Parts: sequence; C-alpha cells; structure tokens
Amino acid sequence: MIETRGYPILLSNGETIEVTRGDKLKIVDVLPSTPRSSGIKVNFKGFVGDRKNNTGEDRGYLIDTGTALMKRWSLYKKDEYYEIVVTRGKTKLGRLVVKLKPPKMDYLILKVNNNKHIFLRPEEKISLSEKDQISLEEIQTNLYSNKGIHLSINGHKLRQGDVRKLNDLGPAKQYLHHQVKVKKGRLVLGKIFIEMN
Repeated sequence: MIETRGYPILLSNGETIEVTRGDKLKIVDVLPSTPRSSGIKVNFKGFVGDRKNNTGEDRGYLIDTGTALMKRWSLYKKDEYYEIVVTRGKTKLGRLVVKLKPPKMDYLILKVNNNKHIFLRPEEKISLSEKDQISLEEIQTNLYSNKGIHLSINGHKLRQGDVRKLNDLGPAKQYLHHQVKVKKGRLVLGKIFIEMN
C-alpha cells in the first residue's frame, strides 16, 4: 500500500503507479500483513531514507519525488521510472514501478497595480512598465500541493501574496523581453514572459 496525494492506494504486484515529480509518497506496508510477512523488506530503488544506516527498508518514509531520488537507480537511467522491490532475504516477492510525470503549471493569475487581474497560461506574455506593481494572486499546477511554488524573475522570488514593484525585481531597462520561471525548489513547472513597454 502506498500513500500519495492524501490517499492510500492499494497496488498489486507488477503494477505501475503514475506520480507527478515533486509530489510526495509514502510506502505504508505490504498486505496482507501476517506473521509470515516478517523479514520482508520494501526497497524504493534510488531512495535512501536513513543515510547513516541504509538497510534498504523504505516503509514509513515520506519520499519527495522531486528531490530525493537518485537518477542512476532509475530504470533505463532516464529519471522517469523507479522500481519498488519487495524481498525476503534474497528472494524477490514482488515489485511495483513508479512512473514520474513532469510537473507543470496550468495557469497563474497576476494582479497588476492592485486593480487589474491577468490570467496567463504557460509561454504566454504580458506587457508591463517598470513602474508597475505585481503580485502573484493564484497558481494552478498538476501537483498535489502548491506550497513553495513561486515565480523566479531575474533571480528574485515572488511568492503567492507578495507585492513587488517590477523595477525592484531587476529587469534591466535595455532588455525588453524577460523570462519568468514558475518553480518549486529546483523544479521548473513552466514559464511566462514579461515584455517591458
């Protein structure tokens, strides 16, 4: 049984579960839980729960799929598919596969000069003046939690609810086109563009 997006999910041997990179999951247990199931290890290949004592037992850890996985342990070394293996001693009892799908921004809403709301989808652009004041009012993504998501403008973070003047965020006047990344930690979920007028 795995817990992700706030729900427990019961999976059968050989199944693949799709999780958005950046979402968290927890391996709860192997079912049915019986006295015969003692000595069983559940190992999420590419994750280490206790770096001081890596026993290969990963039940109970909250695993951040955006930061806690090692690419070299992914299937095909492509950082997309990871294996969860259930063993007793050297005997393999079963396996699951976790497929990571890319995180993405669906849309965001900027408030400009405290009175105008602008709806933007990925790759869209907005024309602003350096004197304009902006705030990130809302953001929708395919992640379970939008906590920690921010805009990165010339190295400055703009979090939901922050109000900043555009010229404080560092766009150089000589550059008319600025890329704004939508990020959660190191993950880039999308981008929009600001054109200075």
